[in-house]
Amino acid sequence: MLDKYVVESNFDKNFKSNELISYYLMILSNLTTSELGQKKFLSFEEKEQKGKLFLKYLDFFFKFVYNKDFDFCSNIIANISSLKEGRLLILENGLFAIFVSNFDRVNNFQLTNILRLVRNCIFEFEKHLDNILVQKAKLFNILAKVLILANIKDSNTIKEAQTSEIDAVYFTHLNSEKAFEEREIINDLVIDILLVLTNSESGVITMKEKKLKKVFDIIRKDLSKDPNLADRVFVITNYLDN
Repeated sequence: MLDKYVVESNFDKNFKSNELISYYLMILSNLTTSELGQKKFLSFEEKEQKGKLFLKYLDFFFKFVYNKDFDFCSNIIANISSLKEGRLLILENGLFAIFVSNFDRVNNFQLTNILRLVRNCIFEFEKHLDNILVQKAKLFNILAKVLILANIKDSNTIKEAQTSEIDAVYFTHLNSEKAFEEREIINDLVIDILLVLTNSESGVITMKEKKLKKVFDIIRKDLSKDPNLADRVFVITNYLDN
């Protein structure tokens, strides 16, 4: 239904019914919160169609990433990555690298969903670590920058926490004030991602090479104040310190 509507509207900004796009996407987002909905969306029962609809919505997301009407595409994508088959579709077809390349284009709404996608994909690290740590493990620079923006407000402290690689990550549409307000959920997702990767020796080595210890040395105390994060932060920093 949405596909037909999108084609007919041709995304004309002056077409008032265009406002309905976000509602259609919101409905699809709700429908894909369940495993059954995710499998239906991936067209499990039709081999020739399997994954095609998902790829179309990926195209929508990247093509219209700056259009808020399509924000709920990020919910749908994150929901599909909750399913193992969805994660494998992303990883085995090199799509994860596209998310890494476009990560700095997301807004605050999209950020938490793409972090959810990353967290879900990370669970496949044993067989797909190379696909995850693409582009010289740029993901670690991105995650470090997200932690900095969500937890540090002082500009001098931000400079102190960053390396040149982290500083080079510039979020064009992210509101740092809003990220700071939403730091609880952001921290939870990022810390989960890094914690899972401590199970990989090469993952830990790369985290050290990316100097994530420098970031954690500055924000560790504040993160550890959160009882929901304290144990996970301790494990991560223990690996980084050794």
